[in-house]
Amino acid sequence: MFSHVTALVPTGVCFYKALAVFVVMGPGRRSVVCFGAFRKRASVRFAISFKPPLDTMSPDYQEYHQQLLTATSLYQDSEKPDMEKIEACFKCSLDYWAKIKQLVKKHDFRTPEEEIYFFKKVKPLFTARIEYYTHRYHALLFMPVNDALEQGRFWKWELRKMERFYENNEEFCRYMREGASDKDNEYFVRAANNTVPLLQGRVHGLDPETATSHDYLVTMIATYELYEGFVQEEIRNLGGYFFLTK
Repeated sequence: MFSHVTALVPTGVCFYKALAVFVVMGPGRRSVVCFGAFRKRASVRFAISFKPPLDTMSPDYQEYHQQLLTATSLYQDSEKPDMEKIEACFKCSLDYWAKIKQLVKKHDFRTPEEEIYFFKKVKPLFTARIEYYTHRYHALLFMPVNDALEQGRFWKWELRKMERFYENNEEFCRYMREGASDKDNEYFVRAANNTVPLLQGRVHGLDPETATSHDYLVTMIATYELYEGFVQEEIRNLGGYFFLTK
C-alpha cells in the first residue's frame, strides 16, 4: 500500500516540490521508497536581502560591527556546549547594541537623512543579531531530540514562521525589496512615531530615543536572512527533504 505526500525542499531563494512514495508498514509506520523532484520558484518574498552598508557607515559603527562579528565568531567556534555559545553570542550582541545606543544618545543626528540612514541601515545590523540568537536559543530548547522526522517537522515549522512574517508584512517587504524611500520619513524618523511601535516589548526597542515605528521590521528581515541560512543547514544535515504526512 502506498501513500503520496508533497515536501518543500528549500534551496536558497527556490524550492523543490518533491513527491515521496511511502510503503505503509503498519499504523503510524512509513518507509520512504523513492522520490522525484521538480523545481518550483519560491515566492519573491524570499528574495529580500539585507545588505550591510559598510562602505558608507561611520567609522564608529563599522568598528563596533566588526568587533561584534569577530566576537560572536570566536564564541561559535569554541568547544563549549551549544547553549553556552548561544547565550554568549546573545549577551555580546546586547552589549554592542548598548554601545551603539550610547553613541546615538551622545551625538544624536544632525539631519533627518542621517536619522533615516541609521534606523533603516545601521541599527538592524546589531539588533538582528539579538533576534537571531534568540531564535537559535528557542530552537535549541524546543527542537525534538533523536527523532529525525520530528526534527524535520520542527524546521519546516520554522520556515513557515518566516513565510508568515513575509506574508503579514508583504507591503513593507516590497518597499524594502524595491529600495523605495518615499515613506522613509514616516517609517524611520522618531518624530513621526505617532503609532504604537511595531517592536513593542522587544529588548532592543523599549527606548523611544533609539526606536522608530518600522525599524523592527527591517531587523526581522535581516534576522530571518541569517536564521534561514541556519535552518537550511540543519535541513541539509537531515538529508534535505521535509515530508508532510498529514
